[in-house]
Amino acid sequence: MDQATREQLSSLRQRLAIDPYNLEEECVGQPSLYAEVGELATESRSAAKKAKDTLDFTRADLSFKIRKEPAKYGVEKVTEASIESAIIIQQEYQKAAAAVIETQRVADAFGVLQDSVGQRKSMLKDLVSLFIYNYYMSRAEMGGEKRQVNEVEGEVTKDAIMKKRAELASQRGRGAAGSDEVEVEVED
Repeated sequence: MDQATREQLSSLRQRLAIDPYNLEEECVGQPSLYAEVGELATESRSAAKKAKDTLDFTRADLSFKIRKEPAKYGVEKVTEASIESAIIIQQEYQKAAAAVIETQRVADAFGVLQDSVGQRKSMLKDLVSLFIYNYYMSRAEMGGEKRQVNEVEGEVTKDAIMKKRAELASQRGRGAAGSDEVEVEVED
């Protein structure tokens, strides 16, 4: 793999990271990232197919030449096995075979990257869902607490607020009654 292709893959891999605090821009940029990687993956698969076709042509051409002049290629007895062996050891064939391996390697790398961009899409969808879920859940909880705090009648004192906090905490199964500490919940 040449240096330019390595750098291109590295640059695209860095763009896979998701900023959970900037989901709107991440979602807006996802289609263009997918299109860019998809185009590169398509080009690399096409190059791999072309290299395979070149290898097949080289094999056929060498087979024809060996059959025409077997002594020139060190073939004493013309059999399918001896022709195949003579083809494989030719420098021309070795270069074409190496090109197939390299182009397939690049195509595979872009294919994995394309799969990763697809996975990124799923992760963005999940993160947006979690954000929406947490947003509405926290809004509902806040609304519920506000209604309950508003139910306190008469003069609102620090003691009344602490008492109401303790009631809410015990209803939710959180913390010690009357505690001023804010506890953080971790959702699974």
